[in-house]
Amino acid sequence: MRPDLRILLLISLLVLGSCAPEPPPYSGDGHLADQGFTAPDHRYVADIGAVDLTRTGSAVFHFSGLPTAHYVIGLQVPVPAARGAGADSSVVADVALQLVRIGEGQVLIITGPLRELDWASEPTPASSFVFRRKDYEAYFDAEPKEHYELRVVVNTADAAVPPGTRVMVKSGGWK
Repeated sequence: MRPDLRILLLISLLVLGSCAPEPPPYSGDGHLADQGFTAPDHRYVADIGAVDLTRTGSAVFHFSGLPTAHYVIGLQVPVPAARGAGADSSVVADVALQLVRIGEGQVLIITGPLRELDWASEPTPASSFVFRRKDYEAYFDAEPKEHYELRVVVNTADAAVPPGTRVMVKSGGWK
């Protein structure tokens, strides 16, 4: 390809790319952080809100404007993974997370004792991201115009879990 054609092609791509409609911004409960396209694990991280695992009850969250990506949903629990995971764990909290795409129906549901879910030591060893990895039951694809309702029910409380549990939605990264 001739050099002048390459320059013309590059300019055309830049002009066309700048004409693309801007996706709607994130809105609703919590906030969204973009870690940048070089983030190895989770480019987009939405901290949806707090839940209290020391009391039974439920909370409902609403949000929209997630960038187009593949996401996982779970809880950021202030408990080390070594203490929380496995059948011999002292964590007795039992939760249900139900994600519904408004107007379209249920996207996913995760239910059961936290000790039976997957525990990842992130972002620090003193905190764990708790989710269901098996068969991608906690994963979904999002588009910016979609609206979601997330219901979190604490079926069995656990007074030993310190305060600070957060509902999180995280996208994949390049790694």
